[in-house]
Amino acid sequence: MLRQRSRPHTALVLVLSILCAILIALGLFLFLRNLNGSSGEVKSAFRVEGLDPAAQTGTPPGAPWNEKSPGENLFGYRVSSTVTFQSDGTGGGLNVQNPAFNEYLMVVELTADGDESVLYRSQYIAPNQYISKIDLREPLAPGEHEGTVYLSAVDPKTLDVVGVLENPILIKVK
Repeated sequence: MLRQRSRPHTALVLVLSILCAILIALGLFLFLRNLNGSSGEVKSAFRVEGLDPAAQTGTPPGAPWNEKSPGENLFGYRVSSTVTFQSDGTGGGLNVQNPAFNEYLMVVELTADGDESVLYRSQYIAPNQYISKIDLREPLAPGEHEGTVYLSAVDPKTLDVVGVLENPILIKVK
């Protein structure tokens, strides 16, 4: 009596192999997305009333996706050194970021040096959020203006300002 060897069904093996490859790829994608902090959501500790609707969650284009904290109790940020506006004060590429490693909300104010008025003020920007383009409250005269960006670190529990950083900036108006 001869025994017949059973052969695995080739189609079943192929389907299961493809399914395993898809699951591995999906798991790797989710792992890397959470590793760089761009999960697409604001952490619950930073979900406060008054988050800026213009803020986008994730890493801005051109910024490192795996950025590490500069140290404990330090507040990091990213902002353009030059911002160019249209003559009507619109479309300025401030490109301000509150990196994912920060433990504070951020509020941004832009002023022209020698002028006390605030040209732009954001609402709260949570860690792992950024704002690309801004519009001025009032247009400036065409040309170049020296300015300052004030970046306030805000405690998410009390909404108290814990510190303010100043960053010089060149404001260009076409």
